[in-house]
Amino acid sequence: MSRRMLVIPPDSVEHKFLIRELIEELRHQEMFTQAIARIGGKPLPQTRMHKFIGNFSNKYLPADFLFMGSVSIEMVTDVYGNYARKNSQVYPVLRKMFDLHSIEEGRHIVFTKALLKDFSAKAGYIKRTLYSLSIVLNIYFLRTMYVKKEIFNRIGIENTEQVYKLAYNNFKQKFAEKCLGDLVEFVSSWNGFNGATRWAWRWLLGVKI
Repeated sequence: MSRRMLVIPPDSVEHKFLIRELIEELRHQEMFTQAIARIGGKPLPQTRMHKFIGNFSNKYLPADFLFMGSVSIEMVTDVYGNYARKNSQVYPVLRKMFDLHSIEEGRHIVFTKALLKDFSAKAGYIKRTLYSLSIVLNIYFLRTMYVKKEIFNRIGIENTEQVYKLAYNNFKQKFAEKCLGDLVEFVSSWNGFNGATRWAWRWLLGVKI
């Protein structure tokens, strides 16, 4: 977003919204940090793979690809955030966090999807293919960050390896079934599914298209 702001008029609506989104995204990080502290949690460190991919994409990918990755992740996290905030068994602090997050993410998604219409409208077959594959990799990257063996070790569950494998496979299945519907609809709206991309969605994310 910072890179995009450097090349657009500072008095444009887009520039003003990007400033607002940056402020809100930083506030989200503060909120997540406070929630972790409130429940007495300890953040899981990034793996080397996550650090490398994050640094590489932010440094080298064009702005339109970063926006595609951003809106795809926001759409997915908003869906499972809705599941969490509506579930009475989820700890109240976390439910409130997802409530606040959902309000602002909804606005980000609407704006970013509108912005991406300009990019996708001008994109030919190759560009749409690259957009689609970029989204697949972003969501696959996101999915690897949730079910961690260390979580089960911390809470003292026996047979950690077996429990982790069951939980991971269950998460992959539920993730594909419950969290990707809006994203699939979004990608379909600009013809992002074709012979060069469907295999990746099926193989990496388990999407039935």
